[in-house]
Amino acid sequence: MKKYSVLIILLYLIGCESPTPPHVLAKVGSSFVTDSEFKDKYKNILIQSQTQDSPFERNRTLQSLVRTKLFSESARESQLTLDSLTHRKIISVKNQILREALYENQIETKTHFLSDSIARQHFLWMNSECNLKHLFSPHKSVLDSMYLQLQQPALFQQFAHSLFSDSTLKNNGGLLGWIKYNDLDPSLEKVAFTMKVGTMSQPTRSQHGWHILFKKDERKQMIISEDEYAMRRNSILSSIHKKETLISANHYVHNLLDSKHISIDDSLVYHSIGQIFTLIQLQQGQVDAGAKTQYGDILMSISQSLLSSLNEPLAHYDGGTFTVQDFMDGLLSLPPVQSTHSPITSFYQALRNKLLVEEAKGLGLENNGIVQLKVKDIEDQFFASAFLKTQLKEPSNGHFSSSELKSISDSLRSIYTITLFPEHLNALFIQPN
Repeated sequence: MKKYSVLIILLYLIGCESPTPPHVLAKVGSSFVTDSEFKDKYKNILIQSQTQDSPFERNRTLQSLVRTKLFSESARESQLTLDSLTHRKIISVKNQILREALYENQIETKTHFLSDSIARQHFLWMNSECNLKHLFSPHKSVLDSMYLQLQQPALFQQFAHSLFSDSTLKNNGGLLGWIKYNDLDPSLEKVAFTMKVGTMSQPTRSQHGWHILFKKDERKQMIISEDEYAMRRNSILSSIHKKETLISANHYVHNLLDSKHISIDDSLVYHSIGQIFTLIQLQQGQVDAGAKTQYGDILMSISQSLLSSLNEPLAHYDGGTFTVQDFMDGLLSLPPVQSTHSPITSFYQALRNKLLVEEAKGLGLENNGIVQLKVKDIEDQFFASAFLKTQLKEPSNGHFSSSELKSISDSLRSIYTITLFPEHLNALFIQPN
């Protein structure tokens, strides 16, 4: 009787084991291949190589990811270390993952009820145009003050001349001309197409700053087909959802920035930007002939100056500071072209990104299971690369043939347990009813 009791208990414990989550496609040692990394890799393969989707290609992609996990498992077990630059890159990607998790948590999960009447309204806007003038300022207080004085239409031209640095907008009174659907920021679009001709909007916020719109005229397509609306209805609803999500995201970011009471040291920001981007240009060879002759001296001077000022705060905000080091780290997550050609924009985006990451951490998203898996996926890629460097027969040759990679991974398959979950992989390709 006692033996039967033990058997029953064992069967119960086995049956109570938690099932593997559906986002796990394979387990390799202590690591997991997740659906998010599979989707990213498989999408890139299909786009870049124009390969057709097939069970064969799906399995080949999964096996490639399994191989990466094998290499990373061996690297960790061998206690390989990553250099400081690699650690900075991992932190940069981790911060991006946290920002994406914050977006999903605070924005994407919020549903927008979209009725048929809203879709029809947007369909009418798609067949309309507005002739607009506008005023713009990064600061609401500036436009608030002007709005109170704009009962005199002649002042619109005067204010435009004082606000705009662009000579065309300065001289034409902020004229935008005929604007079509999808031409404007979604927040401005909604205001512009609902205004009456000859009226002026209150200060309205876009992702760029604050605007006052004046509607000079409008024109509408008089013949609109019900059949065309029916045919386009689903795509219209999808477009509206994206716009409403973007509006919500912009409002969330603006409200967060406003709540932090940010104070920026403009002189130090411009000085640091000058140093950082001169350093970038020197490293990219984008300097004049005179500077090239002094390349080494200039590079050394700027590098030493930056190293001594890494902890200097470029901005203060409620609960923290944004330092030169934060700015330099933030550039890692921005497109190189933008970082080179729009240094001021890069500064503000790096500051915004740091605040968003801190907000995500404050909400506990760093402990979210999916976030942790995504971060480990990134770490695994760097550890796999470090492992492969130890397998090079000739240090100068950084390339492995397919047969060499297979031979290395096959030797590891006998060491680490691999469990595949084909039902989870197949579920990614099941079309919803």
